[in-house]
Amino acid sequence: TTSAPERAPVEVRIMAREDIERTGKVVQTDAAAAAINKDLVSQTRELLATSEIPNRVDDGYRALRPADIAVLVHRNEDAVAIQSELIANGIPAVVARGANVLDSDACQQWQELLAALLDPTDPTRARAAARTWFFGWSAEKLAVATDEELAEVQKLLNQWETTLISHGVTEFCAQIWRDSKIAERVLGRESGYRDLTDLEHVGELLQAELSRQGLSTAQLSHTLSELVDENKDDPSDPDIFARRVESEDEAVQVMTIHGAKGLEFPVVLVPTLWRGRPSLAKKEECIYVDADVQERTFDIANECEWPDSKSSKERMDQAKAEAKGEQSRLAYVALTRAQHLCIIWWSPTKNRMTSSLAALLMAGTEKLSYDDEITAAFAPQVTASAGALAVTTPGLVTPPADLWVDPLTTPAASDLVVAPFGRDLKITKERWSFSKISNRDPHGAFSTPAATDESLGDRGAADEPVVQPETDEPEASQLPLGSLPKGAEFGTLVHQVLDDLDFCAPNVKEELRARIETRWGDKEPSETIDKLTAGLIKSLESPLGPLLDNRTLKEIARKDYLAELNFELRLGDGKSIATDRDLGGLCLDHLAPDDPLRPWAEKLAAGIFNVSLEGHLTGSIDAVFRVSTDGGPERFVISDYKTNGLNKPGQPMTAQDYHPDLLALEMAKHHYPLQALLYSVALHRYLNGRLANYDPEVNLGGAAYLFVRGMEGPETPKENGQPNGVFSWKIPSALVVAASNLLAGNSSAVGGGK
Repeated sequence: TTSAPERAPVEVRIMAREDIERTGKVVQTDAAAAAINKDLVSQTRELLATSEIPNRVDDGYRALRPADIAVLVHRNEDAVAIQSELIANGIPAVVARGANVLDSDACQQWQELLAALLDPTDPTRARAAARTWFFGWSAEKLAVATDEELAEVQKLLNQWETTLISHGVTEFCAQIWRDSKIAERVLGRESGYRDLTDLEHVGELLQAELSRQGLSTAQLSHTLSELVDENKDDPSDPDIFARRVESEDEAVQVMTIHGAKGLEFPVVLVPTLWRGRPSLAKKEECIYVDADVQERTFDIANECEWPDSKSSKERMDQAKAEAKGEQSRLAYVALTRAQHLCIIWWSPTKNRMTSSLAALLMAGTEKLSYDDEITAAFAPQVTASAGALAVTTPGLVTPPADLWVDPLTTPAASDLVVAPFGRDLKITKERWSFSKISNRDPHGAFSTPAATDESLGDRGAADEPVVQPETDEPEASQLPLGSLPKGAEFGTLVHQVLDDLDFCAPNVKEELRARIETRWGDKEPSETIDKLTAGLIKSLESPLGPLLDNRTLKEIARKDYLAELNFELRLGDGKSIATDRDLGGLCLDHLAPDDPLRPWAEKLAAGIFNVSLEGHLTGSIDAVFRVSTDGGPERFVISDYKTNGLNKPGQPMTAQDYHPDLLALEMAKHHYPLQALLYSVALHRYLNGRLANYDPEVNLGGAAYLFVRGMEGPETPKENGQPNGVFSWKIPSALVVAASNLLAGNSSAVGGGK
């Protein structure tokens, strides 16, 4: 039991003061709720100031803490109101299992932002977006905003829409957080932690629903609207949509009675059991369990007494009985959660005698006076409890002049001094990707957002160069894809339509065209879509070179490849830190003197990027192919699709542009060998943990980079067995293993570059 002072383990506090607003002798419901909430706060402060509970550690007593107290309510709106009252008095409180996050203000903010993103050029939409939390404009600022200020809002909206389309929802959300500084702004609100938690929760729901690239704003907006419509009243997965606890700090737990099932708390406050159950009548909802089918049933015919008044009354009576039973079950749950003290509130409102609390404590009472005789109605139960139950009629609550202060966390007054900091912070850890590394090349060709943002992991065409429009380039080309656009947008499209495509499907051409139309149909004419479809079919029919046994993509079964294999590797792990010079030295140690990639390796060893790789390495491998010849051991070949246009400016694209010798130069120009090596390290670690009897010398098959514009189908030219459009590199397995050890922090793996 609590001590100092001693209290009965169950206490009923009757709110029937003369100052509480009434209609006749009946206390008004809203007035009762307001008075009870204020009394609850007063009681919480008194308990925190005076009460102790048993301490399990030393069998003694300890002071009651906010986290020892739970407030159990019927409705989520009651939980929010009580939480606000507690916080307003300085008492930390969280809604442990709150309402559906799709009902929150944060969800509405997301919907308004997405509505603006549907057309960032629309000034009306931009003005609406400016008033959201994402921009934080006041009505006064919006009223006097200049065209230039509004244009900045439209510019940001356009950038966010571009990120969504190019890089998917995850990066879209991350960029909004960075650009808008919404976390700082929202945390300045009174309900800041609650609102920020909800914003992040809705963002995570969108990411879970739509994780791929190539999304339109309309798709994202439609998805959120569907989530709201389908899960608002009856969530398909309540745990997913339940609002999360906004703080892990020690706080009073406010939750619904239903959410408290199976839990226990030292002290439980129950402020809503006084609410009576409104009587069911015609034109009101009649819900019951149909005994014939054992299903919850909503009676839509109760207004017309179908098929007759007797049947209708029977259904209504069943609904009343079930509602009463549910109220009794909730009362049982609420009154059995406390370990030491349970405080309950009651008030003589209109439906006072239909409440589950009245049924428990005032059974048999037919009439009840609303003033002096109220306590007497509880007297039999108080007497029978032998001190376990107390009934009080509190007087007027005077709000305290100051906020509650936690005595355990408030430091004693003392002279302030500057604390010494005795060590240097090491802040070199980053989240690296190939694009982020290669962007450090001062002479590099990358300038896309992906190249400066490590979180994208090189998905899509993030690792392809930006191409400036060429006004004098001829339309004619000898290659199927030669006259189609260049650049990251086209490359991303190709990645999207090839991603997870079943190359061997009998209807592969129809599926390809359907995928292209879905992503490109509103931008390009039918003839262009026909040309892209035909060109990609040619690439599927092109020989892939010796690493893949000269098969074509159409000959590789779906079970023999993984598409978009994402990885996340730790770097350094607190040991030695690898640099680009170290990786270059390893390459020089393992590449033959006449290897066409050796000049590139020399630049890498010279420190062209000047990076220290500590933190994490992320990436996304377009495809990993499994190859086995005549029952021999399995080899795994990484592959990356490239749409780079290799023709000279103003010249038509020809097969010669994709000759194997020229592909080596293109690979070196954009540092793709480094990408192939990093991806091989990821594959090496992946296979090492999943393949029985894994042997890098046997199972690592190298890298095949597919420059799809140069792949012309069965007639693709070859040079010494190497087809145009395919760069094959049988990466020495010893180089891959050494690079893996180096990136893991093994200093002995550093190459000498000899």
